[in-house]
Amino acid sequence: MYRSPNDDAGPLSSRRALLEATDRLDADDTPVEEREELLARVRGFEEVAQQRVADLRTQLARAEEFADTLRRRLIKAEVPGADPLRAG
Repeated sequence: MYRSPNDDAGPLSSRRALLEATDRLDADDTPVEEREELLARVRGFEEVAQQRVADLRTQLARAEEFADTLRRRLIKAEVPGADPLRAG
């Protein structure tokens, strides 16, 4: 689970807060004012999660580029004169 931007207590506390918020949103007896607060809290978690997804995509792209560079170097080292761009 991802940490809320305002949560300094740690991931377990964040997970608990998110679960409590979603449980209260699912309850039929949650007052309108509380629902608005809970929705804002869950939106905060969603924003943090979306940012984490974007960060992971960037990290994955960099890792893929690095692996491709290593593959090309291996091809070039194993077969002198080989064109690493053509070794798909």
